Amino acid sequence: MTSSGTIRRLLGPMRATLRRQLEQIPDFTSIVNPEDTQETVLKSLQDARYQIALWLHKLNNSTSEIRAKDKEWAEVLETLSGDDLSKEEENYLVVAEQDYIPMVTQADEKISYLTVRLQEVNDHLALITSAVA
Repeated sequence: MTSSGTIRRLLGPMRATLRRQLEQIPDFTSIVNPEDTQETVLKSLQDARYQIALWLHKLNNSTSEIRAKDKEWAEVLETLSGDDLSKEEENYLVVAEQDYIPMVTQADEKISYLTVRLQEVNDHLALITSAVA
């Protein structure tokens, strides 16, 4: 019988990492203070661009790793039948559908949000730098 035990063991630390990332990710809603000097605003935007790109990288890596293991698990399920398949499907239901799939969905939403914020920051930076030039 092929088992998902190794996959589940590898998913544990991956799930913990993604959970921690989702808890720690900054909000990035208010990056600049309108009362700041142009130099301070420029620095704040550059720092935000770096931080947003870093969080995008982290979340993309974590979700990619989990998706790869999920695909491996699906391949294991395809090789099984009968009671073995029933047991593995039950494990999958508990671990995947009730735990990491919702986390990956939440991470995907954060990735979309951060992608938009990164574009806004880049646009703002472009306006500032073109005004200075």
